[in-house]
Amino acid sequence: MGGGRRLEPAYRRLRARSDGEWVIDTFDTWLLFEPDRHPMFVMPVDAVPQLVGDGGGEADDVDGCWVGLAGRPDRRVRLWPTAPSDLPELAGLVAVPLEAADDWYEEDMPLIYKPRDPYRRVDILESSWHVKVAVDGSAVAETGRPRLVLENGMPPIWYVPLLDVDSTVIRPVDLRTRCQYKGEAHYWDVVTAVGIHDNLAWGCPEPIRVAAGLAGHVAFAPWHPAVTTAVDGVAQPVEAPSPSWSNPSSRFVA
Repeated sequence: MGGGRRLEPAYRRLRARSDGEWVIDTFDTWLLFEPDRHPMFVMPVDAVPQLVGDGGGEADDVDGCWVGLAGRPDRRVRLWPTAPSDLPELAGLVAVPLEAADDWYEEDMPLIYKPRDPYRRVDILESSWHVKVAVDGSAVAETGRPRLVLENGMPPIWYVPLLDVDSTVIRPVDLRTRCQYKGEAHYWDVVTAVGIHDNLAWGCPEPIRVAAGLAGHVAFAPWHPAVTTAVDGVAQPVEAPSPSWSNPSSRFVA
């Protein structure tokens, strides 16, 4: 791991529950930013007295060491026993991944998957543009009441009401993914005369509160070569997100 890391105050109360018990409740929190990693919550070791184990593993000057949690070796936190040369403020702190506990809250709001990056913006905008989505050249959705989602590092994505989607071409599947900015996504295969496109469409039936506008809407991966999204009759050129982590269907892009 190279340089470029920094700590910033999180300015929020952070609470976590594990096996039915509250194990973290602190306002003394920071966000650790590292290149090519999601931000992580960092706090003093004594803020997690019920979690931190008795050590193990060799410490690296930059990355520290991963330590098993008391009674739960499958859940680990990251420690810096000594001051890293590039960010000495990490000495005596612990980074706690969200998977180290069952439930997390920022103040009284549930937190899922990863900490939200305060520098990543997601706008969900109501729109009256006429949006038509075709897969393999055949229309699968058409609406005059879409939602436009604009997110840093992502192409614009149009969500259409599920009621305006041809129900004969979409097939629900068991795949679920989580997004800290929107909530849990459910997926659909899209079936056309050409074939089946796995996980091509997705939506958040119960989005988190700040993404409530996505309830009842579905998106079709606009970067997939089989998908054409036309706005007011004009096909929208779309590049695949990089890295293409946002949706499983992005793996089809060469």
